Amino acid sequence: MRCAAPVLLVICSWCVSAPSLGAVPSAPLGIRHIRVEVTALAKFSVYFRNNKARFKTVQYAYYPPEAKEATIVSRFLLPWQRFRLDAPVGTKVYFLDEDDLRQLESGADLRDTPASITLRLDDRDKIYDIYKMKS
Repeated sequence: MRCAAPVLLVICSWCVSAPSLGAVPSAPLGIRHIRVEVTALAKFSVYFRNNKARFKTVQYAYYPPEAKEATIVSRFLLPWQRFRLDAPVGTKVYFLDEDDLRQLESGADLRDTPASITLRLDDRDKIYDIYKMKS
């Protein structure tokens, strides 16, 4: 996997001369700029909670960035129980009803429809109520 945004590394070297690093002539003190691509996306945790006072079975699908197909999960949840999803930034999560589940089983791609949530970096350890997100 590759990150959508490359990381810029700045290296300071006062005594080392490395023309292959692409020295910037206007940079003071021999500062070199190197473009480095991040090849692995770090996963983080986000939590989803059954915010109903009754037992619920929840089906959801998620697409990590650059995934070819969805991962589909079904969970039985107690009232107010939560579960954790470990996924990288940019993962699209869809809470499914029966029609969505049939579409996925027939090979449809849900990424053309709006996601229930798209994970961002500031979602780390956040708790989402499932039934506020469902339409």
